[in-house]
Amino acid sequence: LMLSVIYREPRISVVFFVIIRRPPRSTLSSSSAASDVYKRQIQTDAQIRLKRDMLWSLWDGGHHQEAVEMVVDQLLTLNPNCSRASLTGWLEYNNDGTLKSWNLSKSLLAALPEGFGLVKTTGDLLLADCHLGSLPATFGTLEVGGDLDLSRNQLSTLPAAMGQLRVGGEVAIPN
Repeated sequence: LMLSVIYREPRISVVFFVIIRRPPRSTLSSSSAASDVYKRQIQTDAQIRLKRDMLWSLWDGGHHQEAVEMVVDQLLTLNPNCSRASLTGWLEYNNDGTLKSWNLSKSLLAALPEGFGLVKTTGDLLLADCHLGSLPATFGTLEVGGDLDLSRNQLSTLPAAMGQLRVGGEVAIPN
């Protein structure tokens, strides 16, 4: 927006210019407040449902590696202090491509995305020593063929759906 005003008197001329400029969408400075505002994307409920439905179809269709990659992307978004290597280094797949086990212990996870509740393993899911303070509401929809280890986390409450967990082995939760 540009506004200019010219005021003329017989002996005085005054010119004012006011320019309001929107910052660019991609500012190089990571400390720029404008950069943060323009880079932030607000997800609508429809976008969240679409991601959840896509993740669900990947798990149900036996495309576990793609589903795990999608969950890892969500984990990295919620936990910027984690690296992809720390989240994928202890993944084990069965010969048919289904997820066998996933060891995320000591991976500095502070939060889990809603989509994490869709994870299906034929073996263990280990989340010990992760700094988790809470679990997503969908956590009760997990399917774990082996052990589920949530020990040594700072969980203050458990989701209501925890009673619906399908675990083939033992469940370890903090006291």
